[in-house]
Amino acid sequence: MVRDRPKRCRPLVGSSLEALCRTAYYADCYALLVPAMRYTDALQAYQEMRSRMPGWINRLMVVRDFLCRAFGMTPTKGFAIDSECLAGLEAGSQLDFFRVVSVRAEELVLRLEDRHFVVSVAVCLGGGPAGQLIQVATAVVPRTRLGKGYVRLIEPFHRQVVRSMLGRLA
Repeated sequence: MVRDRPKRCRPLVGSSLEALCRTAYYADCYALLVPAMRYTDALQAYQEMRSRMPGWINRLMVVRDFLCRAFGMTPTKGFAIDSECLAGLEAGSQLDFFRVVSVRAEELVLRLEDRHFVVSVAVCLGGGPAGQLIQVATAVVPRTRLGKGYVRLIEPFHRQVVRSMLGRLA
């Protein structure tokens, strides 16, 4: 694992998205190794990613929402970059444009359900003598042909967004 640059990887064994990534239409996972145990839980790592997010990502989300509205897809309205209090976040809560599926110290699982697709995202933490491993795994299950086309269209943008957000933690 190279420090300072997210690398493609497999989801952590035992993570919620491990099985889903094997069967999803589209799945990816990126990891970053940071030199110290910097984050106490996955929610803290997610909060740090969104607080350091470059402005081009939310501008890209505005374009995405504008184009997708014509096809009846759920608008995202981008990420909330403010430092809102996340204490008490639990399954069923909203976080940005996702519904929280589960919150544990080692894993945060989020989901966006649309009539055309379901997107699941997990932020997972692992550790060892070399430092703390932060993974972001994404799995998409299309519900319609339009959903499949959407996934193909946004795939390169998605990869750049995840790598950029995760890379800001280096």
